[in-house]
Amino acid sequence: MEKEIETFYDDIADYYRFIFPDWLNSVDRQSKILNRIIENYICNKEKEKFEIYDITCGIGTQSFAFAKQGFPVWASDLSTNAIRKANEFLKQDFHDNKLRFEPKFFVSDLLKPIDLDRKFDLVVALDNALPHFENNEKLEKALQTMQENVKPNGFIMISIRDYDKELEQTPPKQQTKLPSICLKKSDFEKVIVFQVWEWTQNQSAYHAHMYITIDNSKTNTIETKKFSFSYRALKRNVLNQLLDVCLLYTSPSPRD
Repeated sequence: MEKEIETFYDDIADYYRFIFPDWLNSVDRQSKILNRIIENYICNKEKEKFEIYDITCGIGTQSFAFAKQGFPVWASDLSTNAIRKANEFLKQDFHDNKLRFEPKFFVSDLLKPIDLDRKFDLVVALDNALPHFENNEKLEKALQTMQENVKPNGFIMISIRDYDKELEQTPPKQQTKLPSICLKKSDFEKVIVFQVWEWTQNQSAYHAHMYITIDNSKTNTIETKKFSFSYRALKRNVLNQLLDVCLLYTSPSPRD
């Protein structure tokens, strides 16, 4: 499974930005949202002393979001190509923004020990990263790695898709996730993105196929890329139980 995850993110790294209608605008929007959340935990600590580790950073969407708010950020991912792309974005899109602290990107496997010279005030795994792990044993190991890298009085932040809500809708064996996204990237380029989910019989997991089509009127070409990946339909109560096993404090979800 780890090889499948690595291959998926290696393959999609150069196209992942197209998933967002406007990736830079999304970074800015998430920056403001994440800052409001973190302010509840910083107390009187100055931002430049509140160190964050984005342990499943991908191409750096949330890493840049934290950095735009003035936090020191370390960020790692299993995918070499995703880290390469994050560093490209750092040079192309954020170098002139004069970030007080530029994110430090590096390759690392969440299921293996991560040897850094520090522990962090906040360790995050966002954007539905953890449901890639298909069983509790691997997920618990990932959570333990997060715990090993957080300070004794630090915090862990995890975000996953609301699978409780998805499963309430009794999903069919195959489900197209709409609306599709039609983006006008330039005067001559449009991008269409959609997913098809194939659920397992017991609806505990699904295999997703993401299609990204680029229509270039300048070259009169249409290119379609297909990327496939698997997710576990991880419910909140299961995740909370695993957090308890790992001796982590679990805050109530906002809807509780």
